[in-house]
Amino acid sequence: MIKLETILVETSKLLGISSRLEDEKIIECWGSVVGEEQSNHTKALYFKRGILYVDTTSPSWTHRLTINKKIFIEELNKIASKTVKDIRFSSTGSISVRDSNNE
Repeated sequence: MIKLETILVETSKLLGISSRLEDEKIIECWGSVVGEEQSNHTKALYFKRGILYVDTTSPSWTHRLTINKKIFIEELNKIASKTVKDIRFSSTGSISVRDSNNE
């Protein structure tokens, strides 16, 4: 008997969307890799050419996350089949702090 996962993987390859699905997997894993507190101050925006782009709530959070960037890359690469080469942080002010108690 064929597993549903196998069918979905093969179908996504045939449709040419498997690469985009992997990009989304990396974006979705961001919160679990960095943890709740840091996740509340960030939003993974997109993944392109091996680089994950992440928005932060402030320049101080950008700095704080940059210090641990190597660890985040290593953890993401354990999860994803695509290689994360770098993470680019920016603080555009487009996101606000999320309170996990209110969600």
